Amino acid sequence: MTNVVLEQVVREPEAARHRKWRGGRTRLLVLGDLIALVTAYAGTYAVATFIAPPALIAPNDVLIVLGLFAVPTWIAVFTAYHLYDHDNNRIAVASFDEVSDIFHALLAGSLGFLLLAQVLRRLENWWIYSALEAALFLGASLVLVPLIRGSLRSWLFPRMMERLSP
Repeated sequence: MTNVVLEQVVREPEAARHRKWRGGRTRLLVLGDLIALVTAYAGTYAVATFIAPPALIAPNDVLIVLGLFAVPTWIAVFTAYHLYDHDNNRIAVASFDEVSDIFHALLAGSLGFLLLAQVLRRLENWWIYSALEAALFLGASLVLVPLIRGSLRSWLFPRMMERLSP
């Protein structure tokens, strides 16, 4: 009887550490995704400005609000495609297996932003996102998101798990 109680007491801190790790892993994936998306946007607008300047024609405060709006929107889109649930529900997730879901999430989010950009262009004559920029963004983000996710899973996550192990 005492062995069972002692074993349960020993397991509880371990279970708490693993619950904490699951939440931390999801936050790191979100952060990695946001870094990949911001990098893809920056690269997209750099290339778009080089090809056909100017890429952005809108007041700076509008661009800041749209940028702040984009962060929770991308998190919501990736969550809707269950890109954060996979790591918590599976033993091992291969980033390559997610490419289809990542592509669909990026396509849906990019089309949503393209639609918003067209509405703003018609109403206010602001140019914030064109079809060329959408294609450039999809290409860049389809490389960067799986690359960063794969790096987190193969390099950072195992090292963090080693630290959690007693």
